[in-house]
Amino acid sequence: MIRTTVNEIVNTIGGTVICGSGETSFSQVYQDSRLIECEGIFFAIRGDLFDGHDFVESAVEKGAVAVVVEKDFVRNRGISFLDSLGDRTTVIEVDNTVKALQLMAKDYVEKIRPVVVGVTGSTGKTTTRDMIYSICSEKFKTIKNPKNYNSNVGVPLTVFQLEEDTRVAVIEMGTDHRGEIFEIADIVRPNVAVITNIGLSHMEHFKTQKEIFLEKMDITAFMREGDCLIALDDGKFFPDDLKSYSSAYRSNLILTALIGDKNRDNFRLESISETDYGIEVIMGFRDKGGIKQEKFSIPLKGKHNGENAALAIAVAEMLGIDRDLIKSGLAKVEITGNRLEMTRSKDILIIDDSYNASPDSVKAAVDVLHSYRNNRRIAVLGDMYELGKETEKFHREVGEYTRERVDKLFSVGELGKFIDEDNNFQSIKKLSEFLKRELKAGDVVLFKASRGMSLDILVKDIKEWLGE
Repeated sequence: MIRTTVNEIVNTIGGTVICGSGETSFSQVYQDSRLIECEGIFFAIRGDLFDGHDFVESAVEKGAVAVVVEKDFVRNRGISFLDSLGDRTTVIEVDNTVKALQLMAKDYVEKIRPVVVGVTGSTGKTTTRDMIYSICSEKFKTIKNPKNYNSNVGVPLTVFQLEEDTRVAVIEMGTDHRGEIFEIADIVRPNVAVITNIGLSHMEHFKTQKEIFLEKMDITAFMREGDCLIALDDGKFFPDDLKSYSSAYRSNLILTALIGDKNRDNFRLESISETDYGIEVIMGFRDKGGIKQEKFSIPLKGKHNGENAALAIAVAEMLGIDRDLIKSGLAKVEITGNRLEMTRSKDILIIDDSYNASPDSVKAAVDVLHSYRNNRRIAVLGDMYELGKETEKFHREVGEYTRERVDKLFSVGELGKFIDEDNNFQSIKKLSEFLKRELKAGDVVLFKASRGMSLDILVKDIKEWLGE
C-alpha cells in the first residue's frame, strides 16, 4: 500500500479526527488486531462473532498508529480513554466502520486504476481466481484476494495490496445474500467480469436459481463501454437475461462455449482430458482464418477445473497475454488450500476438498475420485449447508450419485445421514477412529463437506496418523 495520511482519507470515509493528528501516516490496513505488525490503521468492525471495538486497546498496543471507530465507542468508553492514548494513536470517528472501509478502498482503487478482473459464481471462484492470477503474473504485476477474503470486508482489505505499479487486480467476489455482489462491485468496478457457473449454493437465502443468477450478474452493474463479461455458454445460464444485462451495461459480452457449440463464440472449449499429472484442455480460438486450436496443460484433476481453465484463458486473451505465457502460467498454478489438495502417504492418496460444499461441487469432486479406477475409492462426505427447503432432497441426490461411482461411502453429521444413513457418523472423532482401522494401502480417499463441518480437522488428523 502507498503510504497515506489520515488527512487524505478522513473526508472520503466521512470521519472526524477526535484525537491525535491528521498528519499521522500509515502503510497497512487491518481489521484483525492480531495481525498488526507495522504502522497501520485499524478499523474496528462489528461482526457476527466479535466486535472490533473490543480490541482497540490491543491494536494500539500492537502498534496501530490510527484507529477508526463508530461514534458510540468513545461515548461508551469515556474521555479518559482518549487521554490514555496520549500522542500514540490518532482516533477517527465514523457512523459505520464497514462503510468507511469500503469508501476508503473504493477511493484507493480509483487512484491506482488497475485492470480489475472480478470473479464470481456458485462454485469454482477461488480456483478460477488462482488460475487467472497465475497467468496474469507472467506478464503484469498482479494481486489477488488472500485466502477467502471475498466478502464486503475482505475485498476492501484485499485492494490495499495495490502498489503504484500494480497492473491487474484479480478479485474474487462472494455472496450469500441479495445485494452483496452489487456492494462489492461498486468498490472495485470490474473491467472484466467472470461468472463461473450458477448452481445451488446458498439456496437458503435465495428463492430460486434465477435469483442467484441475478445476484451474480450484479458483477456487471458498474461496467463501462468496452468492458467484458466472460461465462461458459453451457445452457445453464438464462441467455435472454444474460444478453439483456450485458446490453444494459454496454459491456462486450464474451461467451466461452462448451463442447458442441461450434459456430457462435470467439473462444471454444473443445475438449478436456485426464492425464497422469492433471488435465489437458484444448481451446479453439476464432480468427479470420477460422478456428485455431491450442493445447493447455493444468496440474489439477477434474473436468470442472478444465472449465475453470477455459475461463482463465479467455480472460488472458482479452488482456492481450501471449499464449505461451498463458501456458506457463497455468502449468505453475498454485491453488488455495483444501480444494482438491492431494497428498500421498503410506500409499494412501488423500484428496482434501474440505473447504466447502454444494451439490454441484460435491458431484464434481466425486467425479475426480471416480477416475481412480484401479484403486479402492472412498468418499467421506458431510453436511452441505444453506440449501433451503430442499436440503434433504439434495443430500439424498448426492448420496445416490456418489454410491454409483465409488467403492465405499461414509457420511458425517446430522444432514450427512441423508447422504448415507447406514454408514453415518455423528462426530468427527468417531469417524476418525473408524477410518484409522479401515484405510489400507492403495486407497484413494475424498473428504468434502461445508466449511462449518470443520472436516479439515479430520483431514489433518488422518494425515498426522499417516505420518504427514
